[in-house]
Amino acid sequence: MTVHPIAGAAIALGLLTIAPAHAASFDCAKAGTMIEKAICGDPALSDLDSQLAQAYKGALATTSNKDGLKTEQKAWLAQRNQCQTPACLTGAYQARLNTLQGKSNLTAMTGTATSGITGTYLVQKGDIFSSEVKVLQTNSATIRFSISAVYRMNTGELSGEAALQGNRATYSSTEYGECSLALTFGSHKLDVVQTGDCGMGMNVSSTGSYKQTSSAPPTIEEN
Repeated sequence: MTVHPIAGAAIALGLLTIAPAHAASFDCAKAGTMIEKAICGDPALSDLDSQLAQAYKGALATTSNKDGLKTEQKAWLAQRNQCQTPACLTGAYQARLNTLQGKSNLTAMTGTATSGITGTYLVQKGDIFSSEVKVLQTNSATIRFSISAVYRMNTGELSGEAALQGNRATYSSTEYGECSLALTFGSHKLDVVQTGDCGMGMNVSSTGSYKQTSSAPPTIEEN
């Protein structure tokens, strides 16, 4: 999420604080910051705050990487606190809800406790990590990915957007002939099956079993 500060934004949030307090995930009587007062003063924001608290609690109860999820949440709170308009706060909450609900849906559908699929994955051949897949889950039904695959001295790259259903994402393209990918996520791992050369070069393929080496959101360039 990109935060766009605007002049007079403190006033925009401040106007909400004069409204009666509404239910939120924290005690509005103890609200001390402009952000907290804005949430308490707006029924819609208060409701989003309560929903997010429940989603976070659910994700925390099922994840196998509690420390990673707590770090993500702290980073999101810092980002949320940069908001200076109600619209910015609403967008921040909706985006975070989508992410947390996506994590919960993945766990429910696969029966696998996981901290999410966003991150960097490397395939290991012997003692060497070679091909790399970067994944960024943008909502509960979509991921963006970039692949850098290696075969001997040849390398190939592919990036795009894939549809996510449960723990499986699929991608297809005809830009370089017939090309399809099936990405199956497990607990800190990823299995990729590639059909077609996908424009990656002779004998270069992303097919393989990958290990998640980082859960930090990677930078993936837009196509």
